[in-house]
Formats: sequence, C-alpha cells, structure tokens
Amino acid sequence: MKIFRAELEEIIGILVGAVLWYLLTVVLIVTSVKLSIPNQIIIWVDVGLLILFMSAGHYLVSSGVIDEKSRIEDIVSIKSNLIGYFLWLIFMIFAYLLNIEISSNASIIGGYITIFLIFLYMRSRALKRKGISTAV
Repeated sequence: MKIFRAELEEIIGILVGAVLWYLLTVVLIVTSVKLSIPNQIIIWVDVGLLILFMSAGHYLVSSGVIDEKSRIEDIVSIKSNLIGYFLWLIFMIFAYLLNIEISSNASIIGGYITIFLIFLYMRSRALKRKGISTAV
C-alpha cells in the first residue's frame, strides 16, 4: 500500500507542477502582448519553466514518501533547471540584442540540452558525494 501511495503522490506532484506552469503560461500570454517582448525570448521563458515546475511539484508533494536517491535527484533537477534556464535565457537575450534570429524549436531544444547537461554533471557529483551508485 505504501508503494501505491508513493506513486500516487509522485503523479499528483507532477500534475500540480504542470497546472501551475499552465497558469503561468496564461499570465505570460497576456503580459507579452502588452509588453511586446520578442517571440524567441517569450517562448523560452514559457517552455523553459515546464520541467522546473514539474520537478518542484514532484519534490514538494512527494518528498515525504520517496527514497533518498529520488529526493537528491529532485533537488539536483530543480537546481540544474534554474541554472540552465537562466544561462539559456541570457544567451537568448544576447542573441536578440545581436539581431540573431533563433527558431522556436532551436531555442527549446538548445535550452533543454543545456539543462540536461548541467543535470547530468550535478547529479553525478551529488550522488558520488552521498556514496550512491549512479546506475539506474
């Protein structure tokens, strides 16, 4: 029964994060129309936060029922998402200032690859520090 409860709380946490991200998307759409922010930046500001919100929702709702390795991975995921998100946002702003047009797909893929590489690096260091194997 405990396993079912843990899985249920994990799913609920991810859904809470997704709903919060959706609400942020609605606010961004309304705000971006009024502020006339460039499209390539708005797309990254919106879509780049999806994984962060889902990771944070998962951690906040299910941190009491998941094991230590999952808890560490959630914290590392949140940190790496924040670092990668802001690094890619700075890159996108510089690209805009230099009049470099980046397609929406390239912006999203590049940002997520940046976040993923940072996640892999931070995860291996955190798990090694705790003495936990990185094998799945």
